[in-house]
Formats: sequence, structure tokens, C-alpha cells
Amino acid sequence: MNRIAIILLMAIVAIPVSAQVQIGFIDFQKCFEEYKKADAQVKEQEKLLEAERGKIRIAEQKIIAMRDNLDLLTDGSPDQLELKKKIEVAKVDLNIDKELIAMNYQRMLVELLKKVYEDIRREVKAVAQEKGLKLVLLQASGDITGKTRQDVVNNILIRPVFYFDASLDITAEVVARLNK
Repeated sequence: MNRIAIILLMAIVAIPVSAQVQIGFIDFQKCFEEYKKADAQVKEQEKLLEAERGKIRIAEQKIIAMRDNLDLLTDGSPDQLELKKKIEVAKVDLNIDKELIAMNYQRMLVELLKKVYEDIRREVKAVAQEKGLKLVLLQASGDITGKTRQDVVNNILIRPVFYFDASLDITAEVVARLNK
């Protein structure tokens, strides 16, 4: 054996058992689903989204009413042409409003997810420090999903942990701290 291999072997043998790195695991999805504050915030945003959708439905009804009035006007008359113009402008405005609502909702979800991630990360750190853990890994539970071969492969590849002892799972403790 060469000198480096012998030195490495001696170093590994010399490490006491108590010096082993203590590891924990966390199921982020479960934390997110069981975090009451996050759930309440998502529900609040969904209420706001539904209110915006209500405004969209009202605008759509106005467009339908304007279309119904087109039949009452003489073909090619200035009033009919003006109403057609109003309908087209209203349709464009409606599409823009729909896009803005969708973008705002996505932006809100992104911000919420970032905040939840930081909250979970903070509590993971606190639990890890209390337990003397030096490393906490993310593990994904749940079934492998997908409709295509590539979907299934991708779903597997995002799960780097094949197995871990359930006693190393700190998810419940983190969720309890989050929901204090």
C-alpha cells in the first residue's frame, strides 16, 4: 500500500465512534402541508384570487350583454361600429386583467414559498442544534408519479435518499415548532 492510503486508513480507524456525524432528515412537503400559518396564508390568497375571478366574470357578462345589444343596432351604423369597438377594447382589457391576476397570484405564491422555506429552515436549524445534528438532509416521501418514462425518471432523480432510519426524521418536531 502506498503511504497516503495507509495514513487515511489509520485516520479512519482512529476516529472514535462518538465523532461520527449525526444526521437528520426532513420532509419539506410534509412541513409545508402541516404548517398552519402557511396554510392560512394560502387560503387567504385563494380568497383574494376568487374575488378577482369574480370581477373577471362580471366583465365577461358585460361583454356578453354588449354583444347581445349588437343585434338591436342597424348593421354598419355608427352606433353598431362604436359598440363593436367597445367590445373589442373590453375583450383586450379582460385578457390583460386575466394575465395580471395570474402573474400576481404566481408572484404571491413564490414569495409565500420563500417565506415558508425560511421559516422551515430556521426551525430545522434549531431542532438540529438541540439534537446535536451536524447535517440535515431533505427527503421526499410519497409515491413516484408521472405519465411518461421521463416523468418517472425525473421524479426518481429528485429523491436522492433511498432509505433512512425513521428515527432520524425530525419533521414532526419541526412542524410542532412551526405551529407554536
